[in-house]
Amino acid sequence: NPAYGKDGGFYVLAVKQSVGGHTLSFGNQYYFAGGLPTFSTAPSAVDILTFFYYQGNMYGTVTQAFLQV
Repeated sequence: NPAYGKDGGFYVLAVKQSVGGHTLSFGNQYYFAGGLPTFSTAPSAVDILTFFYYQGNMYGTVTQAFLQV
């Protein structure tokens, strides 16, 4: 779960698969519209996670499957 966030703050994470097949897990203070998204699992795939912090919770969106070609 998030710690030391600032209300109204935006936080961006880039998550890159190494060899592929890895998953992410989140604590109970992370929320995504429509529920937890399916993240990219292909080798070298990059997902960009953008979060808005408010009252101890992170509200996020995901842009998926950036691949280097």
